[in-house]
Amino acid sequence: MSPKRIIAIAALAITGAAASVPAVAHAAGDPTAGGPPREIVGGYAFKDSWPPQNKPLIAVVFKATGQLPRRFDGLIRANATLDGSGGSIASVGGKASRMYTFTVPTLNGRLRADGSPSARIGSRHTLRLAARDGSWSDTFTVTIRAKRPGDRSGAPLR
Repeated sequence: MSPKRIIAIAALAITGAAASVPAVAHAAGDPTAGGPPREIVGGYAFKDSWPPQNKPLIAVVFKATGQLPRRFDGLIRANATLDGSGGSIASVGGKASRMYTFTVPTLNGRLRADGSPSARIGSRHTLRLAARDGSWSDTFTVTIRAKRPGDRSGAPLR
């Protein structure tokens, strides 16, 4: 067999394998897709602040029916909002947990500066959890309360 023929066969084998990879990945399911629907089982919100600035914020902790979908590098592929204001979702207790948290900064006692709902203790707000691709979403009503021991670790939901 001539060297030209060996190079041509190798090139065809490589391009043929590369062409079949997207088909296999599509058949196995897209790892960045929303996955099966998740529902919020429970949740709560509390007033909090972090040093050194001690700016007031609302921390929301919620529990889902299953783990939220993750990207190849571990980032969560879902978003959560509290009456339209949201933040980055983090796991409570590691990647294997079904509990998640996010924080919403407050401004002048409100969730947003545009006349949004008040962030007082006792006020009720809608927590919305959705897949990044929009394939599923769920809502849950939470009431803001004062911070208690164990709130950041999700103790009330265990």
